[in-house]
Amino acid sequence: WHLTDTGGWRLPVAKYPKLTEGAATREADRFRPNCCQNDGPTGKYGRRFYTREDIREVVSHARELGIRVVPEVDIPGHFCLGSDTVMQWFKDVLDEVMGLFPDEVIHTGGDECQFQNWKKCVKCQARIKTLGLKDELALQGGMTGQIAEYLASRGRRMMIWHNAYVEYLDL
Repeated sequence: WHLTDTGGWRLPVAKYPKLTEGAATREADRFRPNCCQNDGPTGKYGRRFYTREDIREVVSHARELGIRVVPEVDIPGHFCLGSDTVMQWFKDVLDEVMGLFPDEVIHTGGDECQFQNWKKCVKCQARIKTLGLKDELALQGGMTGQIAEYLASRGRRMMIWHNAYVEYLDL
C-alpha cells in the first residue's frame, strides 16, 4: 500500500501532524486544472490522507479476506541523509507504521533518491566524508542498512525496490 511519495503523504504520524496537513494536498496544475485542488479537509475533494481508523479498517478487512497488506513508506529517497535528525525521524515514522500494520514486512521504497541534491548538499557531503564512503550510493546503502537493522530489531523485515542499490547494503 503506497502511502507516501514525492507528491503526497497519506500516512498519519502522531509526532509529525504537519505531514498530512501540508503534504496530503496539492494545488491543481495546468495539466489537471480540475483535479487535486487544495480545497481543505471538507471541500469538494475531501481529505487526501488516511486516518488511523481507515488504515485499521482496511487491514482488518484484508485479513478477513486472506489478503496481506504491506505498507510502503518511501525512505530515504526524498530526504537529506546528512541531517543528524533524519534517522530518528525515520524511526518515528516506522514506529507509527509498525503500530498500524501487523505484517512483518515493511516496504521502504529506496528508489527515487535525490542523488543530484545529495551531491550539492553540504551536510550529505560531510556525512560521506566523515563515514569514509565512496559516494552518494554508498550513503544511501548505509542508511538503508541502518533502517533494515532497526526493523529487524523489532521483528520486522524490510522490502525495497530492485533499483535501491542493494550492492551497497551490508546485510
